Amino acid sequence: MPVGHFAMGLIRWMTQKDPKQRMKMSEIFSYLKLSQPVTSANLKTVLDSRNRTKTIQFSKTHYVDGGGYGSVYLGRCEISGSDIIVVKRVQWLEGSQAEAINRELTALKKLNHTNIVKFFDSALDDDFIHIGMEKCLTSLDLYCRKPLLYHGIIPMPSEQQVLLQMAEGLHYIHSQIVNGSQRLIHRDVKPGNILISCDNPSVIKWADFGLSRAVVTGSKSFTWSKLKGTDRWLAPELIHQDLKTKVRGSQSCDVFALGCVFFFYLTQGLHPFGDGDKDFVQFNIKNANSVNKNKLSNEHFAFHIIEKMIQSDPHKRPKMSVVVAELKTIW
Repeated sequence: MPVGHFAMGLIRWMTQKDPKQRMKMSEIFSYLKLSQPVTSANLKTVLDSRNRTKTIQFSKTHYVDGGGYGSVYLGRCEISGSDIIVVKRVQWLEGSQAEAINRELTALKKLNHTNIVKFFDSALDDDFIHIGMEKCLTSLDLYCRKPLLYHGIIPMPSEQQVLLQMAEGLHYIHSQIVNGSQRLIHRDVKPGNILISCDNPSVIKWADFGLSRAVVTGSKSFTWSKLKGTDRWLAPELIHQDLKTKVRGSQSCDVFALGCVFFFYLTQGLHPFGDGDKDFVQFNIKNANSVNKNKLSNEHFAFHIIEKMIQSDPHKRPKMSVVVAELKTIW
């Protein structure tokens, strides 16, 4: 069996001495199903209600993941230029959910960068919108949480390159101008929204722009009507706010969350502010108590970069351009 074959991780996980560490049969079945070829017999064609074209197909037997506003399947797309893509299938709703879908589509169509997932096409039928995107191997979250399955199998670049690619992707997002004078913010920076490509070596890719929002140039922040993002990765200035009041956010919130993601990756699954439930983690974030800080050596090349990124005072955090520049000096 060649090095890097997907089954090597499965076998390693299934044959662990400790029975508690072995995969469940349902997990094995799910991974094996995804490894099966996507054939024309599996594919359902989406007839776009807007222009009656048939550009996207997806396979319900190749379910990848679900969450947020939809489910993700393997599929094909006429204009992708690649064999297999992922298709995000989202129920077409009105109100805030429709706005989030529109934001994701707008962002994906505009963004063109090595460290951003590629957008191919979208198709809308009577009930769902289907978004065709680049297929990746897994998320940074699963890579860190399931080392038996992925470590040594996925050809990851160096630690410095992984962090640099994450930083360059977010810096690119922050630099984008929309609506003539507004800069983008991701708003949901977390390991689950950072993907690992199918390339060799793998490339780190940003995904999930359903919560992305523009910041008016000249103003360093904008107002949220309610908290956005994922609880464990929220900056302290967001947690401090009363949920009933307007919440003030900025690109600096993304910087804080990415600092936590850097730490999570380098320590293979530890959050700098603790590993308990979200209330415990948020309590530590609010009180600047990075209880796991000593789990990363202060001699590690990224220690002091992370330390600056996760400062409580948002005005003291570096901009992404500074983070990128510092990481580029490390070889």
